[in-house]
Amino acid sequence: MDNIIASWNRELRLVDIQRELGSPLWIVSKRQLIDNLSVFCRFTSAAANVLFPVKANPAPCVLSILAAAGAGADCANEQEVDTALLCGFPYARIVYNSPLQDVPLCIRILQNGGTVVLDDPLAMQAIDMELEKGPLPGRLWMRINPLVTGSYENRDENQDLMAHGHSSSKFGVPEEDIEQLLKQFSLHFQGLHLHVGTQMDTLETFVLAMASLHRVARQLSAQGHPIQSLDLGGGLGIAFTPGQKFPSAEDWADRLAREKSADYQYFVEPGHALAGNAVALLTTVGTIKHSRGKSWAVCDVGTDQLAKVTLLRWPHVILDKRGHELPLSGRDALAGPLCFAGDTLLQETSLAGVEVGDPLLVTNAGAYTFALSNNFNGRTIPAWAVFEEGQCRLVSMAEGLSERLMLQHQRWGASAENSSSEFLSPDLISKLKSDYLTDQVNQERFEYEKFERIGPNCYEVMAMIHSPVSFVSMPLAIRLIGDATIIAVLRSLDVESKSVPVWGKKLTMEYFGKVPSGKPFCFRLFLSSLAADHENKSRIVVSFEANNCSLRGSILVNF
Repeated sequence: MDNIIASWNRELRLVDIQRELGSPLWIVSKRQLIDNLSVFCRFTSAAANVLFPVKANPAPCVLSILAAAGAGADCANEQEVDTALLCGFPYARIVYNSPLQDVPLCIRILQNGGTVVLDDPLAMQAIDMELEKGPLPGRLWMRINPLVTGSYENRDENQDLMAHGHSSSKFGVPEEDIEQLLKQFSLHFQGLHLHVGTQMDTLETFVLAMASLHRVARQLSAQGHPIQSLDLGGGLGIAFTPGQKFPSAEDWADRLAREKSADYQYFVEPGHALAGNAVALLTTVGTIKHSRGKSWAVCDVGTDQLAKVTLLRWPHVILDKRGHELPLSGRDALAGPLCFAGDTLLQETSLAGVEVGDPLLVTNAGAYTFALSNNFNGRTIPAWAVFEEGQCRLVSMAEGLSERLMLQHQRWGASAENSSSEFLSPDLISKLKSDYLTDQVNQERFEYEKFERIGPNCYEVMAMIHSPVSFVSMPLAIRLIGDATIIAVLRSLDVESKSVPVWGKKLTMEYFGKVPSGKPFCFRLFLSSLAADHENKSRIVVSFEANNCSLRGSILVNF
């Protein structure tokens, strides 16, 4: 079991974390994530050449840790590219690869020095025409589908969904078609990409893939394409339950390093093997039911966060509050809270010693779990915490109950427009209007008493509020936090005066408490990394949170 459960899981004081931070709760081990990254660096020789697939886990805290450690990002669409940029990955460490290629996004990435992987002749034609206007600083790679492919050693029912390198898959240019295809364009490729599949359980398939990359690279070099980079994709599997056998990341790196050639730079895109054992999900037993000799423990998370576990019948080892594994056999079951029969985390287990209110820990949950989260039954996204130096630190709040509904911008009653009308008289308007919003709001003012940079991307602010009403209104809060955002953004750019326009593009705010006026109002600002949009304008996301958490939200700004 020790080779399945990373040691940091057993260091967690589950009862204390549950009491202090709540449940459900995603937890990422920074140390485990960095250690995993260092193993793959043994193959690539550089952290920037280890490309984490954003699709595997788009949580900003996971991405930010990897970006700060110098890793790269593998992105499949504009949303993933923008997420990577805001989390700290520069364009130079971003590789864009999608079966449906967005040509304007390809151009944007190439303009900014990133890498684009192509396997669609139509996209190649469009980019070829764009490059006739002049070269771009980015790099072009080709995704190939080789003549010789490996296979899984142990067969299971999910592999048909994961065999990306299979000869009949939609991915990659067939090796036998490459020479004829390239004659149609003036494109020059600098790299090759190949991905064998997900949860691969044998090293020999990767050895075959390396041989295919070398063979095609030599052929293309002879045809005028100076191939410099070879991307082996991802796919190394990890064990989730006892009895499953997968090569270790260390064995993978050491074995594949022996196949390298001094002629190329090597890249890899580990998902499960990089983040899988670095993330766990804390949940709580809400009730235990007894039916016909079987006990059912129902916890506060299920298919909403663990669709891979429930729908693909892909169980994970789950620890109880003492750090002991729940058995994978027995007459009992562990289920989620959703309204369908398949919402079951463990089909067979024993609940001996498990009580209502106990915390449980779903281990090895770092890849393709949170990424597949959904809001079935109105479920919302849990908070995230980073485990570092023996402590869990909250880094993102749980999604509010009304957030998804608000973000849909529903046009309530739109179907009934013009079905009836009423003109409000000036007298009625006068009786219904807010005196504060129409008149008194102009009397409000604020002064900063403290504005301190307490971290690279974090500011602590204290302001004194003067208002004719006894509370800080939402309009005033928007003005105060908006102005503080401008100051923080400009200062982060080392600007000494407001010579750069800063425009708010989107605001979300929760204000469910009441902040009194006439007293110091304290809040913090948290700045993302900079990102360039499709017009190459800089933008940044600034999150804010009052000390008592009664007011929080985010602002997207351009400058």
